[in-house]
Amino acid sequence: MIANDIQYYSFVLNKQYIENHRPLKFKKLEEILPQLKDAPIENRKTAVCEFLSNLKGAKGFIYKNYCAGGTKGKEHERQYFSDDNGKKCDAIRIKIEEWKNNKLINDYNGLKKLDTDLAKNRWKDMIKYDQENASRKSASCVSRH
Repeated sequence: MIANDIQYYSFVLNKQYIENHRPLKFKKLEEILPQLKDAPIENRKTAVCEFLSNLKGAKGFIYKNYCAGGTKGKEHERQYFSDDNGKKCDAIRIKIEEWKNNKLINDYNGLKKLDTDLAKNRWKDMIKYDQENASRKSASCVSRH
């Protein structure tokens, strides 16, 4: 596969869209997420994504490198993500990595599929959140003048 982007995530996302079309079973996560035991296979991915989306944020790589709070006082302050969304991305990535290291997720393609689905949903949420906040900030700046 050739991805026309220098960012590796673009390659991973596009490869996933093209190659991975089977449902995820998450059998080894049943002990951690009991709701998976009775869930039809086609609904298991949604249950796992909901669990991950409800994790408390963590100050990890994304927060420390791409958020205003994490880069405050550094030579180059950045706000690619809001602090809350950066922490949420970190919490999800940390949990998935933990599952992978503990061999609870052993299917690389399944892991990519989960990452892709989470990324799609998180990006939609983050863009909406950040746009709403930008609109409020713009409105408050306009109303002051």
